[in-house]
Amino acid sequence: MNYSKIYEQLILKSKNRKLTCYTEKHHIIPRCMGGNDKIENIAILTAREHFLAHKLLVEIYPNNHKLLYSLWLMAIGKQKWKYTDPYQVSSRDYERIKLRFIESRKGTKISKSQKIKIGKANSKKVTQYDFQGNKIAEFSSAKEAEGFITNKPRAHWTQLHNNIGDCCNLKQKSAYGYIWKWGEDLLHLEDHKGSSNNFQGKQIKYKNKIYKTATEFKKQNNISSYMFIKMMNTQQIKYND
Repeated sequence: MNYSKIYEQLILKSKNRKLTCYTEKHHIIPRCMGGNDKIENIAILTAREHFLAHKLLVEIYPNNHKLLYSLWLMAIGKQKWKYTDPYQVSSRDYERIKLRFIESRKGTKISKSQKIKIGKANSKKVTQYDFQGNKIAEFSSAKEAEGFITNKPRAHWTQLHNNIGDCCNLKQKSAYGYIWKWGEDLLHLEDHKGSSNNFQGKQIKYKNKIYKTATEFKKQNNISSYMFIKMMNTQQIKYND
């Protein structure tokens, strides 16, 4: 099978069309192979097409471990800012990609310096703020903060649009009703304006009853902050406009 030809046809198909469905940006020449972020190297694809493009690249360049790793991340749904996995990976594809990824990792050793680097990345300090910019608390990592906020060892942010790390990286304006910054970063409130997680000073409507504040609602209904966010995101409760 001519994978290169299929890939070229897929990229050509993406040109000069307008899609109204969910789309993703794809680097025609992958960045790990010297590709850049210029518009001529970007193809706008549907989620299914994007996944297919990466499958084809792995077949075209079977010895490029970075391409395989990217495909593996797509297969296991590492798109943490979405409600659901947009790629709809079949069980057959998942198994094949997983086995291939495992095979590529055999004999790979992580150096001491790499372990230290990974450890530092996973323990990057985060600071919690309210929407007035008042500092509330500090945590040794985003994982620790999410565990504390949700009272769960592993926070279910994949379903809640509430990834603290993404808030720190300005991919979303807030998480769990707060603003979060990496420990060394300065807070600029204008970067976080318009957040749907800003409950302060807003009335809450639930089952035709109005609550003056989110705190009042949570206390009267014995709802945790974690469940409150989940109910907001699934529109079980709303602001009283």
